[in-house]
Amino acid sequence: MTSQRSNSAKPRRKYLAVQASVADEVAEIAKNKGMTLFSYVSEILKQAVEGEKSGFSLKEAVEAYRTVKMLKELNFTPAPSHILALALSSMGEDNVESEFKSLGMLCGKYLSIKHPGKTPEELLKNAIQSILWNITDLSITTHSENLSITLVTSIRDEKNIKAISSFIEGLSKSLGLSITSKELVAGLATINLKK
Repeated sequence: MTSQRSNSAKPRRKYLAVQASVADEVAEIAKNKGMTLFSYVSEILKQAVEGEKSGFSLKEAVEAYRTVKMLKELNFTPAPSHILALALSSMGEDNVESEFKSLGMLCGKYLSIKHPGKTPEELLKNAIQSILWNITDLSITTHSENLSITLVTSIRDEKNIKAISSFIEGLSKSLGLSITSKELVAGLATINLKK
C-alpha cells in the first residue's frame, strides 16, 4: 500500500515580481548563505511581516540596526536616563557643552563617511531621531538655505537640553551647517541653522 500526499498538504506558492537587479543581489546573498532563493526570500518576507505587525517597517528595523552598530563602533554604552542625569549634574556647564559638541561632531563625521549619498539635512534628522531617544517631539523644517529644529524632551532639565543642543551643534557643524540662533528652555529647544 502506498501513501500519497494530497495536493493540499503542499505549501502553496505565489510569485512576486521584483526588479532584476534586486533579484540578482538577493540570489547572490542567498547563495553566499547556503540557502535556496525560495527559503531566503521567505525568511525576509516573514521578518518584514512580523515587523509590520509589531508597528515598524523593515526600513525602520534596518535604520535601528545601523544606529546601534554606529553607537557600538563609537564606543557608546546605553544607560538609563536617570544615570545620564546624574552624570550631567556632576559636570560643569562648560564641560557639558564641550563634551556633547565633540560627541556630535564625531557622530556627524561618522555618518558622512558611512552615508556619502545622503544630504546633510537627511543625516541630521536621522541622527537626531535615532540617537537622542528622550526626544518626544521633533520638527525639522527647511526654508531655502535655512533649517529650523524644534524639539521637546522627556527630561525637563536645563543641563539636559544644553547637552542636546550642544550635540546638535557639533553634529550640524560636522555636516557643514552652522547655527544662527538657538532658544533653550528646560525640555524645549528651537535651533536655527544655515546651509
